[in-house]
Amino acid sequence: MRRLLDHVLEIAFDGADEALGELVQSRLFLTNSAGQSAVDRNGTCVITAYFSSPADRATAAAGLEGLAVEMHSDDRVPVDWLEHYEQSLE
Repeated sequence: MRRLLDHVLEIAFDGADEALGELVQSRLFLTNSAGQSAVDRNGTCVITAYFSSPADRATAAAGLEGLAVEMHSDDRVPVDWLEHYEQSLE
């Protein structure tokens, strides 16, 4: 049985640079992202964007090239949050 994967792109940049943050968010909006989350890590904004395919992730990464960001790609097994929630009720 083949397991589904989330094709993840992590984008890190200076959290104090609001203009850069808006530019990153607007470029991600134009992609086939399946969703994203953002956290602040000691002044560094880290956006984790999820994609259905490696090609969609690569297209998004290409759209962010030339910006003052660091990017990291990863493939992860999705977390079944409903299953975790149901187990917590037992």
